[in-house]
Amino acid sequence: NQSFEQAVNLEKAELNRLYLQVHPHFLYNCLFNISNLCTTGDYENVGRFIRLLGAYYRYITYGSEKIVTMAEEYEYMSQYVQMQGLRFGSRISVDLAPLPAWARDVRVPKFILQPVVENAYKHGCEVNLESGLIRVSFAGEDGYVCVYVEDNGKNFTDGALRALRERFENALPDDGGAEGGLINIHRRLALYCRGKSGLSAERSPLGGAKIIIRFLCGAS
Repeated sequence: NQSFEQAVNLEKAELNRLYLQVHPHFLYNCLFNISNLCTTGDYENVGRFIRLLGAYYRYITYGSEKIVTMAEEYEYMSQYVQMQGLRFGSRISVDLAPLPAWARDVRVPKFILQPVVENAYKHGCEVNLESGLIRVSFAGEDGYVCVYVEDNGKNFTDGALRALRERFENALPDDGGAEGGLINIHRRLALYCRGKSGLSAERSPLGGAKIIIRFLCGAS
């Protein structure tokens, strides 16, 4: 019993440490874009951007709950996509599927959707600004929820795919690097679902990366 309790306490400490690593870092970009909208006199979108930004940060800072519903995670991700739409305009389009009704009340660790979409922007489409495409879709599979985040980025080589798969497989606690946020999500899902959930990577038919978020329904 003592060994079990020690393992549980270590797991909780690891979860808390991983949550503390989730720091939104695009606030300065948002303020810069708001400034540009003011300069051009587009005050309607200034107001829209500020409202979205307020809702985005309210989700981050309100309460201490670390387990939320998929509906809440989807709304948070959607707000992020709308802000990026104001930032990039038609240069990057997002094909965002509606969240299935059966998945709305599924409980998941906080911050598992938006960072994966952010990764698609940063490492997939920002280098392909004239025709960037991100696609988010959902599926159910044998008691699991699967979320697919794909992009048409041109710099996702076969070597990068192999390296990312290896990092998911090893998932070292202090793994940083360009996809450190993905490793964070992978580890939190694995801890939350006792090793039965996590992230994986494939080549997307769009040409870039396809990140699969797979987690067990009803995990505790």
